[in-house]
Amino acid sequence: MFIAKLFVCGLFYGECITLADTKGLHRTEQQCEARIREMAGDLKTMFPEVRLKDVGCQRLGHFV
Repeated sequence: MFIAKLFVCGLFYGECITLADTKGLHRTEQQCEARIREMAGDLKTMFPEVRLKDVGCQRLGHFV
């Protein structure tokens, strides 16, 4: 199982934060990567000034 995570900067006063998917876990890394693309697209639409610094699929029980 995987969880999608985005590391973004500029959302809160220029600070960088990690955003984790709240829709839940994904069975495969490919599903997780698709979710990352969806999340990144939504984020850029809502907050065009945000800089996407890193993305990753964290395997449950492991750190990205």
